Amino acid sequence: MATSSGNSSGSSALQIMNSGSDQEGLHQVMDLRKRKRMVSNRESARRSRMRKQEHLTDLTTQVGLLRKENNQILTSINVTNQLYLNLEAQNCVLRAQVAELTNRLQSLNDIVDCIDSTKRLLDNEEEDMTAQFGGDEFLNPWSFYLKREKEAKEISVAITVQPISESRKHLIRSEQSVVVRESISSLPSFMSELDLEYISLSNNMDKEWIFLDKNTAEYETGLNAFVNYALEHASFEGTIKCPCKRCHNGYNRLPSVVQQHLMVDGMDPKYVNIPWTDHGEHLPNVVGPNLPGTSSYQQDLNLPGSSHQVDSNMQDMLHDAFGMYEAEDDVEEELLEPAAATEGPSLPNGHTPDAQKFYELLKKADTDLYPGAGKKMFDFLIKLYQIKALNSWSDASFTQLLELLKAYLPPGETLPGSFYLTKKFIKSLGLTYKKIDSCPNDCMLYWKLRVRDRTCYKCGASRYKEEEDTCPTNTSSKKPVPVKVLRYFPLVPRLQRLFMSRHTSEFMVWHSDPEKRPRDGVLRHPADSLAWKELDKIDNNFSSDSRNVRLGLASDGFNPFGMMSLSHSTWPVIITVYNLPPWLCMKKSYMMLSLLIPGPKTPGNDIDVYLEPLIDELKLLWTEGVPTYDAFKKEIFQMRAALLWTINDFPAYAMLSGYSTKGFKACPTCGEETDSIRLHHGNKEIYMGHRMWLEDDHIFRTWYKNFNGSTEHRRPPKPMTGSDCLRTLNTLSFQQLGKRKKKIANQKRKRRQKKNVPKYTGPWRKKSIFYQLPYWEHLLLRHNIDVMHVEKNVTESVIGTLLGIDGKNKDSLKARLDMVLMGVKKSLHPEKRGNRTWLPPAKYNLSNDEKTLMCKIFALARVSDGFSSDIRRCVRIDQRKLVNLKSHDCHVIMQYLLPVAIRRALKPDITKVLLELSAFFRQLCTKVGTADHFRDLSNRIAETLCKLEMIMPPSFFDIMVHLVIHLADEAAIAGPVQFRWMYPIERYLHDLKKYVRNKSKPEASIAEGYIIEECLSFCTMYLSDGVESKRTRIGRNADDPDIVPREGLPIFTETGRSIQSGREFTLTDREWKRAHTHVLINCPEISQNLKDHVANTQRTKSRRTTLMEAERQANNTFSTYFGELIERRVHHEFVDPDIRALATGPSTTARRFKKYIMNGFRFFVKSIDARSKTQNSGVFVKAGVRSYATAGDHRPRDGVKDYYGVLTDIIELDYHHGRKVLLFDCDWADNRVRNKGVKMDAYGFILVNFDYLLPKPDTLILASQAVQFIYIQDPTEPNWHTVIRTRPRDLFDMGTDIEPEPYDAQNLVTGANDDGIVRTDVDGVIVNEMSHSLQDEEGYEENVYDESETQDVGGWFNVQQDDESETHDTDEHQQDNGNGSLEAHERTKKPRGPNQKNWAREGREKLLWNRFGLPKGPRLKVARFSRFLGILAKDFTLFPISTPDYRNFKIGDADNLERAWKRVQDTIDWSDPFVASLEGKIKRRVLSKLNERWKHWKSQLRKKWYKPFKNSPRRFQKPDDDRVNERQWKLFVDYMDKKKHQEVIHGKEPDRWELFKLTHQRKGSLEPIDAASAKAIADFEEAEQERLSKNIDITTPEVREEMYAEVLGKEKGNRVRGVGAGVTWNEVPGIHVEEGGVSREVKQLREQLEEQAKKAQDREARMMEELQSKMVEQTKKMEQMFEVRCVEMALQQMGEVFRRCGINVDTQEDAMQTMSQIAHNMSQRPSNFTFSPHDDVYRPIIPFDCPDIQRD
Repeated sequence: MATSSGNSSGSSALQIMNSGSDQEGLHQVMDLRKRKRMVSNRESARRSRMRKQEHLTDLTTQVGLLRKENNQILTSINVTNQLYLNLEAQNCVLRAQVAELTNRLQSLNDIVDCIDSTKRLLDNEEEDMTAQFGGDEFLNPWSFYLKREKEAKEISVAITVQPISESRKHLIRSEQSVVVRESISSLPSFMSELDLEYISLSNNMDKEWIFLDKNTAEYETGLNAFVNYALEHASFEGTIKCPCKRCHNGYNRLPSVVQQHLMVDGMDPKYVNIPWTDHGEHLPNVVGPNLPGTSSYQQDLNLPGSSHQVDSNMQDMLHDAFGMYEAEDDVEEELLEPAAATEGPSLPNGHTPDAQKFYELLKKADTDLYPGAGKKMFDFLIKLYQIKALNSWSDASFTQLLELLKAYLPPGETLPGSFYLTKKFIKSLGLTYKKIDSCPNDCMLYWKLRVRDRTCYKCGASRYKEEEDTCPTNTSSKKPVPVKVLRYFPLVPRLQRLFMSRHTSEFMVWHSDPEKRPRDGVLRHPADSLAWKELDKIDNNFSSDSRNVRLGLASDGFNPFGMMSLSHSTWPVIITVYNLPPWLCMKKSYMMLSLLIPGPKTPGNDIDVYLEPLIDELKLLWTEGVPTYDAFKKEIFQMRAALLWTINDFPAYAMLSGYSTKGFKACPTCGEETDSIRLHHGNKEIYMGHRMWLEDDHIFRTWYKNFNGSTEHRRPPKPMTGSDCLRTLNTLSFQQLGKRKKKIANQKRKRRQKKNVPKYTGPWRKKSIFYQLPYWEHLLLRHNIDVMHVEKNVTESVIGTLLGIDGKNKDSLKARLDMVLMGVKKSLHPEKRGNRTWLPPAKYNLSNDEKTLMCKIFALARVSDGFSSDIRRCVRIDQRKLVNLKSHDCHVIMQYLLPVAIRRALKPDITKVLLELSAFFRQLCTKVGTADHFRDLSNRIAETLCKLEMIMPPSFFDIMVHLVIHLADEAAIAGPVQFRWMYPIERYLHDLKKYVRNKSKPEASIAEGYIIEECLSFCTMYLSDGVESKRTRIGRNADDPDIVPREGLPIFTETGRSIQSGREFTLTDREWKRAHTHVLINCPEISQNLKDHVANTQRTKSRRTTLMEAERQANNTFSTYFGELIERRVHHEFVDPDIRALATGPSTTARRFKKYIMNGFRFFVKSIDARSKTQNSGVFVKAGVRSYATAGDHRPRDGVKDYYGVLTDIIELDYHHGRKVLLFDCDWADNRVRNKGVKMDAYGFILVNFDYLLPKPDTLILASQAVQFIYIQDPTEPNWHTVIRTRPRDLFDMGTDIEPEPYDAQNLVTGANDDGIVRTDVDGVIVNEMSHSLQDEEGYEENVYDESETQDVGGWFNVQQDDESETHDTDEHQQDNGNGSLEAHERTKKPRGPNQKNWAREGREKLLWNRFGLPKGPRLKVARFSRFLGILAKDFTLFPISTPDYRNFKIGDADNLERAWKRVQDTIDWSDPFVASLEGKIKRRVLSKLNERWKHWKSQLRKKWYKPFKNSPRRFQKPDDDRVNERQWKLFVDYMDKKKHQEVIHGKEPDRWELFKLTHQRKGSLEPIDAASAKAIADFEEAEQERLSKNIDITTPEVREEMYAEVLGKEKGNRVRGVGAGVTWNEVPGIHVEEGGVSREVKQLREQLEEQAKKAQDREARMMEELQSKMVEQTKKMEQMFEVRCVEMALQQMGEVFRRCGINVDTQEDAMQTMSQIAHNMSQRPSNFTFSPHDDVYRPIIPFDCPDIQRD
C-alpha cells in the first residue's frame, strides 16, 4: 500500500513538472508530502494516547481492587485485634476469680479441720455428759450440739469435695445454710473466735408481708420479723437503715422508728424486688455462662454483714464505651476469613491506646472508695458528679465537698482532690471533639491539605491573632492563638455508641418491629412518612438493613451571654436520630451536637464552609459505611446513615438552602412562581395569591373587590423538586464563600467598569453544600418550614391587629393608603375631615369595651399544670394589650384561648374565619394523622386564607402568613410536625447556654460542658434504678414508672402516684356500699354477671315495677348478689383470688388524697385548686348510658354521653393484699335537660353551668377513666364556663384515632363580591395630620392644601419640648373619646413664618437630634429648618418638575441630590460628636423629606394649573409662579398627557376600539391578554388595511364604529365592553365564552333565589289565609260572647228596676216574661215613645204608674 501510494504521488509530481513551471511543481510536491507526514504523525499520536489511556484505566482498576482488599484486611485486623484484647481481658478476670475461689476453698477446708478438732474434743466429753444426764437429748445440751455439729460437718464436706466449676453453677440450699449457721453459733465460746467471714449463705427473706394490708396481723408479724432479722445481721449501734418511701435506705434509725415509717408510708417500691442487702440478705455471686446483654465480669462475693449492693455495672459500661465486646464464634470466624485469605500485617503485640485506657479504667472501676468500704470509688464519683449536674453546683463548691469528704473518710480513701481532677477522670469515659481553625472572614477551614497554612489562600487574612517572629534567632515556644476555632464533634463514634450500648441498641431498630409500629397508613413517626419511603427507594441496599440510621440536622443561632446587651451569635449544628421511638428521638439525651460555629457574627451563607467536615462524614456513611457492633444482635454490621431533612427557622432556611427568603420570591416552595406585590407605603412585599390553590370553579376566583383587585384563573405553583433546584443552580455562578474585603492602603478606589453580562437578580444566593450528598436532590422534603415560628408570627399579627397593639398592628394609615393604590376595599379608604384623616372602622377594629373583654378572657384563663406558662402574666387589661409573649404562649393562645376570646368580642363572620385558622393549627399539630387528613387540611386552609384576604388589610399577608399554605402539604410528606419543629431545638440551645462559665471563651465552655454532659448521660444508663439522672428523671406529671405491674385484674393495677401522703379514714356503710358497687359495675371481667342479675331482676319484677326501676334495683343489690355467687363457687371450683377479693369487698379503712397524678395529668381537689395558680380540678369522662323515653319505656336505647365535672375527693380503696382501686368523686354538671347545665353555642363551644349538678349518689368514677379539662369563665355570663380540652405532654398515643375538633367546621357567609366590611356601630380612627401620600392619590379630588411653603406635610419633624426650646405657642392636646379614636382641640392658624433668609443667617445653626436622625429642638429652629427644606425642594435648578422619578435628579455629571445635601450640610453645626456620628442618618432623613416636599409641590401644580385646563391648550401656559421654569412646565404637561392615556389619547377622547385595546393588552407591553383578544385585534387591523386600500378615511367616528361592529358585533344596550378588569358576565361580541364557569354559577344562583322567593310567597299567602280564617272565627266567637253578656247585663238591670217597683222577679225567666209583656204593650201603643234630646236615646213610656220605672 505504501509503495503504490509513493509511485502514484511520484507520477503526479512528474506530470506537474512537465506541464508547467518546474519551481512551482516542486513546491506542490513538497507541500503534499508534508501534509501526508502530518496526517501520519497525528494518527500515531492518537493511537499512542489510546494505548496509554487503556493502560491507565487498567492500572486504576487494579489500584481500586487493591485498595478495597487492603480495607478488608485492615478491617479484619482491627476486629481480630479487638477480639484478642477482649479475650485477654476475660482471661484476666477469670484468673482473678479462680484465685479468689481457691482462697475461699482453702478457708472452707480450714473450717472443716476446725470442726474435726472440735468433734474430737466433744467425743472425749460425751461420755461424761451422758453419764451425768443420761440419754435424754433434750436434757443433754452436748447431745444437741453434737447433732448440729454432725449436720454441719456433712454439709461442709459436701462443699469441700465439690469442684470449682460446680461451685460456680449451684447455690447452697437455704435450709442447710441455716443449719450450719445455727451449728456454728451454738459452739462453745472458744469456737466463736474462728475466722468465719467467708461462709456464703443463702437466706432468702420472706417478702410476702409487704403486699398485705397494713392493718392486718400478718403484716405486723412480717414487719417484726424483718426488723429483728435486720437488727441481728445488719445493725449499727442499735440502729438499722430505714427502707420506707421517704428515707430510701439513706438514714439509720431506731427499730421502733423504722416500724412506724413502714406502717405509715410503706416500703420503697424500688427496694421491694431486689435483694435486701442493706438488711442482711446476701446471695452467693453465681458466676455462670454469659447471658445475652450481660458482661462476663462479675463483682466479688459479698461479705456477711456488709451493706454492699450491686447497684451499678461500670464494667459493662466500660465494655460498651470502648467496644470491648464479646463476639459470637460464627461472627468471629466470618470476620477472620477475609484476613486469613490475604497476607497482611500480623496482630499487634502490645495494646492500642484505647485498650490501655480501657484497662486503666477497668482497674479504677475495681478500686474501693476506702479499704473495706464495700463501695467502689468509680460508682461514687459518677453519682456525685451527677448530683452536681442536677443541682447546678459550682465548681468551687464541688472542690470543697471533695476536700470535706477526703478529710472525714477513713485513711486510704481514693477520691480525687479537686474538681479539675474529677472532670479529667469523667472526660476519659466519653468521646472527644476536634478543633479546626477557620479563616476570620469565613473563607476556609485549616484542615486536610491546608492544615499547616498560616494565612487564608482566598483573602490573605492571618490564621492567628499574633504572628510569631519569623527570625531564625527567635526561640520562643509560645503556641499561637487562632482567631477563630470550629469545634467538631465526630458523628460516627456517637452513632456507633448507640449500637454498642446494650441499653440503646434495641431502640435503634424500634421502627422495624411491626408489633411496635403498626403498618396501617397512620402517620405517628417519620418512618411512616413518604419521605422515609422515598429514601428507601433511592438505594435498596440501604433500606434492606433496618439498622441504617436516618438523621435530621438542625441549626440556629443564639446569644451565649443570655439577656446581656452584648451582640454575639453562636451557631451549633445538632443531629437528631429518627431510628429511635417517638418518645426518645427528640429528647435532649439522644440529640448530638455535631458542630459549634464560633461568633461573634452569624456565618450567613458561609455556613457551608463550616459544614464541610460533617458533609464528608455523611458522604462516607452513605457510600461505604463503618463497621459497628450491635449489642442487641451480638454481631458486627456495616452501619450506614442518611440525612432526611434540616430543621431551622426561616432565616436559617436561607443559610442552609441557599435560597433567599426575602424579597419578591421569598417563598422557597413556590420558587420563581411566587406571587407577590410590593406595597408602596408599607415598603414591604405581600403575598395575596392564595386563590390559586382553590378549585377551578370556586366562586372566590371570580371576585376581585376584596382581594387584590383582579380575578384569579391561575393554577397553583408547582413545588420545586431537588432536581429542579440543582438544574437551575448548575446554570448559575456565584461568588466564592467568605466575607473578605481587600483594602490596600494609599490606593484610590477605581471606578467599576460596567460589563455587558446581566447581573443575576433571582432568589438563589449559592449552591448549597448539601447537594454534595448523592441522594439530596432526590429527597421529597429537604428543608422544613418551621411551624413554631410561623404560628408565633401569625398569632402576633392576629392579636396585634385585633387589639391595635403598636408595632404588631397591620392596620394603619399606610395600610389604608395601599388599599387606595390597589383599588380594593373602597369602603375602608381614608377620608379627609378638615386637617385630619379619618379611617373608617373595619370588621377587625374593636371598640375599647370589646378589647377589654378579650383581655379579661385571657386574664381569666387558668391552664392546667404543665400545659403552658401562666398566660395571665402577659395580659395588661388597663392598656388592652398582650406583652412578652413567648413562642409556646402564642401556640396555646392560637389553638386554645383565642377561639374562646373572640366568640364574644368579634362579629360572627370574622369569628368563624379565625376559628377555622385556629382549628387548622390544632389539627396540624396532632401527633397522629394520615396523609389524607393533612391533604384535606391543605384544601381547607386555602379557603381560610382567601376569607382572611377578604377581611384583613393587604399588609397583613406577609411571608409568614403565606407559608401557612404549605405546612399541611409538608406534613403529608414528612409526618407529624413534632419531629420537625424548633421547640426541642430551642430548649436544647437553652441548655447549651447554661454551660457558659467563662464569658471570654463561650464556645470553649459549651464544648467542655457538652462533653461532660454526654459522658454522664451515657454512664447513668448503667447505674441502678434508684439513682436519679437527667436521662432517668421522670416528667413532672408522669405516672410512677417504678410501680411493678401486678398480674390479675386490670382494675387493681396502679399507674398513678400521689403527690402528698394520704390520710386514712373510715368509710360509713353507705359510703362503703356506694364505692364498692361502683367498682363492681365498672369491672368488665364481671360484666356478664351484672347483665344476668339485671335480666333476672327484670324477669321476676312485679307488674307495677318498670324496667327502669328494676334495673336500678339490680344495680343497688349487685354487690350482695355477686358476693353470694362467688361464695357458693368457692366450695366446688377454683376462683381467681382477685375475683374473690372483689366479691369480698374493700376494707372499711380507706385513704383520702388531695393531690394525685394520673394518666399524665396532675389532679387537685376543688378546695386546693381554688388557691392554686393553675386549674387542675376539671374532669371529663365519656360514659355509657341507657336512655328511657318514659318511666314505662320497654325499649331503652344504649348510648354514650359526655360528662363535665369538678373533682371534689380522691379515695383509695384497699381490697387487701396489695389490691388498690382509686376513685374520683366529682361534681358533675347536669346534662339530663338540654341547656340547663350543659349547652352548645352557635360556634360549637361546650359551656357548663355548675349551679345545676347531678344528684350525689352516682358521682364516682375510676381514676383511670378521668381526662382533664379546663374551664374559662364567660365574663358576659358569669355562671357559664367554656370547656377546653387539654393534652398531657410527652404522651405518644400509638392508636389510630384522630382527635375530633371541639368546634364545628365554620363557613363564611358572604354575598357575591360583597364589600360590606365596615362596622357601623364603632367610630373610626382620626389620624393627627393629613398624609401627603393620601393627597397624592388619584381620585381624592376633595383635598385642599395650603399652598404656602410653611406647611409641614406629613408631620415628619415632630417638634418635642426641650429645656432649650424657645417656644411661645401652646402644644396640641389629644384626648381619647372612649371608642379608640383621637380628637384634637382646634387650633388657630399661625401666620406665615420667616423666609429662607431667616435660616442660618449668622452661620451654622445648632439643632438637637435624636438617635434616629430626627431634629427634636429647639422648636422655632426646627420649624425654620422645615421651611428651609420646603423652599429648597421647589428650586427648579436642583429638583426640576419634569423629572418623573426622584432618583433621576442629575444634570450632566453633577448629582442634584448631593448638591442639595451640600447646601443643607453647610447650614448645620457639626461640632457636637454625637451629631457628627449621626450624619449618615440625618442625610437619609433630609433627602427623604426633600422627596416628600418635591412630590407635594408637583401635586399642587398639577391640581391647580393642570387639571382645570387638561382639555384646553391653556394647560401649556406656564403658571404664574417664579419657582416654575417654562421649559420644565411644558415637559411636565407632556408627561401628564402621556401618563393619563385613559383620559386623553392623542389629544382626543378615546373611542370604544381604543378602550378595547387598552384593556385587552398586558400592562407595559402590546401583547394581548389571551388568544381571543389577539384574534380580535388582528381582525381589526385587517379591516383598517382593507379600507386604507380603498382610500377610505379610517379616523372618522362612523368608519371606526363600523369596523368595531364588523369585528366584535353590534353593541348591546346597557352593556359595557372591555372596561375595567376584563370582560363582563355576558358574551362579548366576537369572543366566544364557554357556557359554564361563572355564568353557570350565576344562573344557578338566580334560579335558586327565584325558587326560594316563590316558595316564600306561597308560604306567606297560605299563612295570610290561615290568619284571616282564624280572625273571622275569633270575631264570630267574640260577637256571640258579647251578645250573651249584653243580654245578661240587661236582664240584671231590669230585674233591679222591677224589684224597686214591687214586681217580684226572682229569676231571669221572670224578667224575660215581664219584658215580653212590656214589649207587647209597646207594640200596641207606638205613640208612647218619646225622644229625649239630652240623652240621645229613645225612651219608652212605661204603662205602669211607677215613677221609679219612669225615672230609670
